[in-house]
Amino acid sequence: MRIDPSNETHYLKVAQVAERLGLSQSAVYKLCESKQLPSVRVTAKAIRVPSWVLDAYLKKLNGEAFSPPPLRQDRREAEADAADFEQRTSLSPEDWLASWKRDELEDTRETMSLTIRCLAILEARRAPLSAHDALPAA
Repeated sequence: MRIDPSNETHYLKVAQVAERLGLSQSAVYKLCESKQLPSVRVTAKAIRVPSWVLDAYLKKLNGEAFSPPPLRQDRREAEADAADFEQRTSLSPEDWLASWKRDELEDTRETMSLTIRCLAILEARRAPLSAHDALPAA
């Protein structure tokens, strides 16, 4: 999955999701914890919900069909995204995450978006190899 910086997924805070769903924030946390509403944990206390996930959830509630993009990348795509990430930020995903944890990065919307992207790349790298990953790149 190549990420086009001009078309990156927007990640919503729990308060934003709660407002759109007409629920309390604690209800949204429960939906996320039960995996009914997929989310990304960005810190021990903070989670974000990709906007397309919320759209899919709302369509499901309304009985409409929706085919969201996959949450997981294969390892080959993750490596391509890691190279793109490093070219864009001058840091590997591992170094970016370490800098973010040490609070060395400016707290901006772009930094949060890049941190979430970094976490997705690192998660995809931890995924077990599949038969598709073992195929040579075309």
